[in-house]
Amino acid sequence: MPLALVPSKLRDSYPKSLTVKDWDKHKSLLAKVFAKPTGISAELEATKDTFEKIDWNAYSVDGNMPQGQNATLEKLEEVKDSILSKQKPLKDAYDAMRSLSQFLERKAVELSKKGTNVPDSTVKHIRKMADEANKFSYSIAPATISDLVMTDYANCKKSMEAARVTRLNGAKIAIGYLASTIKIGSAGNIKTVADYESYWSENVRGIGTGLVTLVVDYPELKPLIKQAAKQWAENAKPKQDKDVPQAVADTVALARQMAAVIKPK
Repeated sequence: MPLALVPSKLRDSYPKSLTVKDWDKHKSLLAKVFAKPTGISAELEATKDTFEKIDWNAYSVDGNMPQGQNATLEKLEEVKDSILSKQKPLKDAYDAMRSLSQFLERKAVELSKKGTNVPDSTVKHIRKMADEANKFSYSIAPATISDLVMTDYANCKKSMEAARVTRLNGAKIAIGYLASTIKIGSAGNIKTVADYESYWSENVRGIGTGLVTLVVDYPELKPLIKQAAKQWAENAKPKQDKDVPQAVADTVALARQMAAVIKPK
């Protein structure tokens, strides 16, 4: 699966210049000439709190996909649609960031008025913060995140479709293997425990394990693979010659069932 775009881009992307810690480094000159509280620290803190309420992992298509047999294209659509429905946290953060930008711009105008004696460098920094908030708001806007989610989805789908082609090519090989198992088992030449041991080693062992990856495309295989795990286990092999015919017949029957399930798609 490809790297999830949304968390990797945004989890740690909050602008340093919009934190209270950074603002504290720039407000010392302001405090000396402007005794009235500006409210900037409170706005910065409230905006960051809103941003941090977002669970960015929830916006990763790849990160929310199940693994193995449950990773189907149908599930991919379900995950994508579920993620795209989670708009409120994004909108809240976007609105808060836009509000912060506007607040800082107003504050810069207020502090630049004649008679406030606020240093130009401080006003300039506040305007820079307002611009940073404005720019960052677009990177977390619901529409922007939706675009990233769709890119993540497209990458996942492409990867899954490529994996499916590989699996279905493997199914063709499996059909040939099962055909050999059926043909040899039906020939009537397996009569002793030694014969069965050779047949099992060369034509039976590993079939179930080899078919596991195909369950996502052929879910009907799942109970047959479970049956094979018991029926074709090392300790389930016939111990006496008289039991061999039935063991072979059961093996051929199960192999036929598996072959019937695996159809070209």
